[in-house]
Amino acid sequence: MKAFRISILLALLFSPMTALAQDRSAADRDYEAWKDHIVLTIRRTFEKAMRNVAGLPRARSVVQIVVKPNGEIVSTRMHKPSGIDKLDHATQVIIKSAGPFRPAPASYQRSEPATFMLPIDYNKNPFL
Repeated sequence: MKAFRISILLALLFSPMTALAQDRSAADRDYEAWKDHIVLTIRRTFEKAMRNVAGLPRARSVVQIVVKPNGEIVSTRMHKPSGIDKLDHATQVIIKSAGPFRPAPASYQRSEPATFMLPIDYNKNPFL
């Protein structure tokens, strides 16, 4: 019986349709898809800008990005700076150049901006 419970728990943990995923509303899925679009757009812009940069230092940072529902970037700020001012500044400039993004889905019925935290690892695949 114990092995059966463990296998059910493992199935729930590793199943693509967990109970949590089933409970998510269409609005939540739309919001997550919008957020994924923003992160992917930033990632592509960042990778293009950094393509020819050699010898990036070992550094990590976390950038806070605030985006209006219309896709306009309100602000970026280093939530956790890398410790290298020029790199942090360049990161913010690159992120700002990625916008504006497509508008939020109609199901995102909020007027306030959305806030995202974007971790970046500069010497690996930039986005953790």
